[in-house]
Amino acid sequence: MAKIPPKMLEPLSNVIGDQFPFLELDAILYRCAGDRIINDIANAVEPRRVIARKCVDRVEELGITKIFLAYIVASRVDVADLRAVVAEAFPDALIEVPDLKSQVGGVISALEQAQRKLDDPAIRKAIGESKETLEFVVRELSRLDGYKNLHDSLHRIQLRQFSILLSSARTMDKDDAQIDSLREYQEQVQTTVESARLTVGRLPNEPAVRSLELKWINELDGAVTIFQKAIDDRNGSMATLAAYKFARVLETHPPRLNELIFAAAKALPLAQLSAALKSVVPLAGADGAAISDAQAALENLAAALRSRVAEHDMWQGIDSGLWSLDKVFSQSANQTDDFMSLWPETRLTVRTLADLNPDAKWAKNIRDYADRIEDELARLGAKTAPVDGVPEKNSLGRLYDDFRRSARMRFFYIDELLKQDCGSLVEIGVPLRSIMKALSDDA
Repeated sequence: MAKIPPKMLEPLSNVIGDQFPFLELDAILYRCAGDRIINDIANAVEPRRVIARKCVDRVEELGITKIFLAYIVASRVDVADLRAVVAEAFPDALIEVPDLKSQVGGVISALEQAQRKLDDPAIRKAIGESKETLEFVVRELSRLDGYKNLHDSLHRIQLRQFSILLSSARTMDKDDAQIDSLREYQEQVQTTVESARLTVGRLPNEPAVRSLELKWINELDGAVTIFQKAIDDRNGSMATLAAYKFARVLETHPPRLNELIFAAAKALPLAQLSAALKSVVPLAGADGAAISDAQAALENLAAALRSRVAEHDMWQGIDSGLWSLDKVFSQSANQTDDFMSLWPETRLTVRTLADLNPDAKWAKNIRDYADRIEDELARLGAKTAPVDGVPEKNSLGRLYDDFRRSARMRFFYIDELLKQDCGSLVEIGVPLRSIMKALSDDA
């Protein structure tokens, strides 16, 4: 495995430390390793170059230097000095960060090659010894895809800010203009319930797994029934009750499903699948090269999956912070003070992810919205004197709504990318099932 030349460790660490603060290195390491590891090796109060050296030493130990430096370069594409040092220290890292979809084709091709070779008794025996691994991969792929689709279905109905939904529910008996909007949301939630029930049927046939998901789906179904009747009867109080029931499901279960997605992704035995294919290579003759290529594809696929799931997890954390901030505007008696207490944590995480994508339009927008909130909080904290005796209007809620909408849309985009990746991963199950079916004939 390639290593950074000893003479390049210091200059590489220095240029990384000069460019990346602690939190950005934390996020990059998380995407590379699939675990939060920076706090095990460094402290945020240490000099940045020291922190960077500790990160470099750890990725060398873990064997993930190439992908780590690829993310480093991708996050500062315009910094020529950084790119030059990386090129000298580890030229293989000057690659595009691998995406999952492009790797799946190579894995499928290798599995199909192996399937065509099953008439060879030696190959059949070698693959048969990995039958349990193949079955586990198929089962865990269905689990990952199911949890991702359940999360996605809830995320779609989460885009509407709760305080706005609550306001519409409370005023609909006096304002018919709210009815169409509430009816549209009711239909969206009902569609989500129906879609989620179908998805549960595709989860592994484990009663505890399916019953847990059906519980919140039934809760959501009961709430939408109340909501529909409330709209029919123009009953604002009943609609408000239903809105709070929606909120309980939407606040609780997306983070829980995110944890299940994370666990399912980590449980995928891609290394074991690679080992199973490796055992076939020396037996496959001329086709062995194509099967061997799948090992690199599986390594890149695993790295891409770790990265996507970690990114999704970071945005899920942001989304949970938004839920807490939403409550400030719907429930708090002292909105400004409560907002000031909750805001810094969410702002810091969002800004970290935005700063890792400095030239992206979404990142520029979200930084701008965050800065406007900071300016408004500074004005409120300073208790700016009114002009000509007219108090200046507190625009915190409007500014936060702009920020929240931008952050949620970015999370929705990351959600969609993970959904597409899971869809691509599931395609691997097709040749795996064909292989297992052929092997079952031996039983």
